[in-house]
Amino acid sequence: MIAQCPYCKSIWVCWNWILAFGGDRKAHEEANPHIDPIDLKDWGHECWNCDNTFETYHEVKNGIPYWILKHFSKWFIKDEFT
Repeated sequence: MIAQCPYCKSIWVCWNWILAFGGDRKAHEEANPHIDPIDLKDWGHECWNCDNTFETYHEVKNGIPYWILKHFSKWFIKDEFT
């Protein structure tokens, strides 16, 4: 199953586009002392349909690759289809 946007349920989501500080969790925690390390999320994701950005703690394994989004999303992203 393909992962979906938690806001609009679209499959047109750019998954795993950032891992904070190149995967250096300690540097990520030191740069964000105002956030409890338990609550600090590593991965950022962007929905190409509703323009929401959200974060998860772990890499998503079942998303759509960026190159597919880049080349094909313009033909498929329509509110009535998601």
